[in-house]
Amino acid sequence: MTSGQSPPEPASTPAGKPRPKFLMLWDDKGFPKLLALIVEKSFEVVPVHSREAALEALAKDSFSAVLLNIISFIPGGGMEFVEELHRYGNPIPVIILTAALRKSEFADIVYDLQDIRCPPTVFAVVPQPASLETLLTVFQAVSRHRVRKRSPGAATDGAPPS
Repeated sequence: MTSGQSPPEPASTPAGKPRPKFLMLWDDKGFPKLLALIVEKSFEVVPVHSREAALEALAKDSFSAVLLNIISFIPGGGMEFVEELHRYGNPIPVIILTAALRKSEFADIVYDLQDIRCPPTVFAVVPQPASLETLLTVFQAVSRHRVRKRSPGAATDGAPPS
């Protein structure tokens, strides 16, 4: 998005249809709040700031995907959280946002994901800074891909023990 341009309008949801909901495991509180405000017409972003809160939210509610920063200061966050979801068979899509700007860093992240054999779980890896248009495109794509009534993260459905 160039200077002076307004952000693209998010796709509207039909009347009465709930907005796709994304769980965002993030170590700072500012970015998730800003993102939630920007996409609120079409998507709901539920921020959590600990591994435990993320697992509790997945057990209680249905989400289209989990968003997280792969390099996280949250104990048990980032790649550890992706590995945990995979280890316990939770197929919820994961959208990774990362500030790895050099190709070599990006390649390392992709290699790590292949090493834990969870590319089907990781829906997208989005380098930061990402344009609003890119984020909306990924949100829309995962929302179309994920048509389920209840998250597989429910305690009876493959959630890791807390």
